[in-house]
Parts: sequence; structure tokens; C-alpha cells
Amino acid sequence: MESIAKQYFYAWNQHCSKDIGKLLADDIQFKDWNILVKGKKEFLDIINNIFIAYEDLNIKVLSIVPSYKTNKIICEIKMNFDNKETLFVVNIIKLNNDKKISYIHAFRG
Repeated sequence: MESIAKQYFYAWNQHCSKDIGKLLADDIQFKDWNILVKGKKEFLDIINNIFIAYEDLNIKVLSIVPSYKTNKIICEIKMNFDNKETLFVVNIIKLNNDKKISYIHAFRG
């Protein structure tokens, strides 16, 4: 489980939506403090727009805590936007039975 989270954030830091897409279930749901997105294409569209808006966006993973009973991973991250803004976020990532990311709920820290 931890390796999936690490692959996901590595792909984020590479700004590689193709690699992110390989980790996602087709019916992924993403929710944060502003939006709710359903579906892989819609989620990847959002990510690509973020990559365009913030060319130097990078994520530092502060902690990864897997829950094998619930197939969820709690990740504490620090997002740096073009060295101008820092945002602390907690992501709850749920995996489906195929070990694909089926749900991400992001909370501002």
C-alpha cells in the first residue's frame, strides 16, 4: 500500500499524468475543500490544469500511514507552489480490490 502512495506522489513531482493515470481506478472520486470530481478523465484534467498553472509544483511527503483493514492510506504532505506558497494537506487514499486508487479525499492542514 505504501508503495502505491509513493508512486502516486513521485508521479506528481514528475508532473506525469500518464503515470498517475496508471494508478487510478476508472471510477475514481476526488474531493477536496473546493471540488468533487468523479471519473479518471475528469480527475486527470484537473491535475493537468494544476501542472500547467504551477510549473514548479512539488510535493514533500511527510508521512504515510496505511490501514490494511480499510484499504486506506493516510498521507500528510507539504505542497510547494512555485516557491511562493506552501500548503499542508492530508490525503486519505482508498484502494479498490485491484489495488487501484478509487478515492482521494484531501483536507487542508
